[in-house]
Order: sequence, then C-alpha cells, then structure tokens
Amino acid sequence: MVIMKPKTKTKAGQAAVVLGTLLLLILTLFPFYLMFNSSIKYNMQIVSNLWFPSPPFHFDNYINAFGQVFPYMVNSILTTSGIVVGVVIVSTLAGYTFARFRNMPGRNFLFFLILAFMMVPAFLVLMPQFMVASRLNMLNTYIVQILPPIGALAPMSMFLSRTFFEGIPYSLLKPPA
Repeated sequence: MVIMKPKTKTKAGQAAVVLGTLLLLILTLFPFYLMFNSSIKYNMQIVSNLWFPSPPFHFDNYINAFGQVFPYMVNSILTTSGIVVGVVIVSTLAGYTFARFRNMPGRNFLFFLILAFMMVPAFLVLMPQFMVASRLNMLNTYIVQILPPIGALAPMSMFLSRTFFEGIPYSLLKPPA
C-alpha cells in the first residue's frame, strides 16, 4: 500500500496564483474606475485626460443623471410592485384552494391544465396579447404591463403556494372550538 503525501505548494506557484488573482482583480475593477473617473468630469475633461482624475470634479453630473433616470425608476417600481402584488394574491388564493379543497370536482384536471400553461413559450402569446391590448385601446398603460406577467408567473408561484399549504397541518388552519 502506497501512501501519497499531499503536494506542498512551492513559493513560486503560490506567487503565480496571487499574481494571477491580482491581475484578474485589476482587469475586473478597471472599467469601474474609468466609469467613476469619467462620471465626475465634463466632456472636455474626458477628452483631454481620460485615465487620471483631474480637478475640478463635477459631482453635479450625478444630480443631472438622477433627474433623467428618476421617471423610469418610478415606472419600474410601479410595474414591478403591481406584478408582485398580483402574483402573490392570485397564487396564494389558488394554491390554498388546490391544497385544501380536496373534494372539488375536476381539481386535478384544472391544476394540471394550469401547470400546462407553464410549457407555453412566452413569445408564442406575444402577438395575441398585443392584438387584444390594441383592440381594447389599452396600449401604453400600466395595466397592460402588469396583467400579462401576472398570468405568466402565476402558474409556477401557484404550484409553489400549493406545495407550501399542503405542508401546513390542517389543525393549524382550523378555527379553535
């Protein structure tokens, strides 16, 4: 029986690993340095001296940029919040129903039908959704940005909610006698 000793790393090998890691770190952080360096300069300062910071620094660029981006941030927050609230409400109600009402007729068929909608690719329903929104004169509204993702995300989250509610003992959900 041959017992193998663990290989000891040489100092040259360790130095190569450290140098390689430092090189990767520098290559990773360098774009961030350039981005910050350019963000505190005016255009002419960037042209004249790209690589190094040069006073005067213009932090008011951040205020201007925030003023331009703020409406889009609000739009994203409203849309995302609507989608999250809608998905949580729909999936929680459906998941609880499928988990607790075991005598509901057609329960399994309906559950698997809803899960089958997860198999439909999103791009397949894109044009029909657009045509429906166009005919209802709802283009460029929040409701059209919110409802389709709720419909797309609800089956998976309903499946997760159903599994969660099946794990809760019924005695915890019963009202006390």
